[in-house]
Amino acid sequence: MRKYILIVCLSLAGIFKAQTSKELIGKWQLVETQINSQPKDIKSIFGSDTVFQDFMQNSSFEATIGKKRNKGKWELTKENNVQILSITVGKNITKFNVDYFDENKRTISFINNGNNISLTYKKI
Repeated sequence: MRKYILIVCLSLAGIFKAQTSKELIGKWQLVETQINSQPKDIKSIFGSDTVFQDFMQNSSFEATIGKKRNKGKWELTKENNVQILSITVGKNITKFNVDYFDENKRTISFINNGNNISLTYKKI
């Protein structure tokens, strides 16, 4: 019986990861930023209020901030029961904790110079 439960749990974990990766595909617009749980103006942080992330099925990635574009790769993994979104642009890798994620909204966070930065995106 234990083996059966373990097999079912592992199967479901694989299904949920596949769904989540599939749901990530597409274009996302940044709609909210917070630093240490305090709302911050997107333009004051990024220099533009038009910030997008575009995730392709082949694990390629494009970030657009105003007129500037960066291309790279993405990977969605789990570390210590926390879902991690890793973005690689050039030689720089940034790992984000996935705090909330459904097919229309995604909140990711990371620590930068001791500050907890949270970014919320909507799918467009």
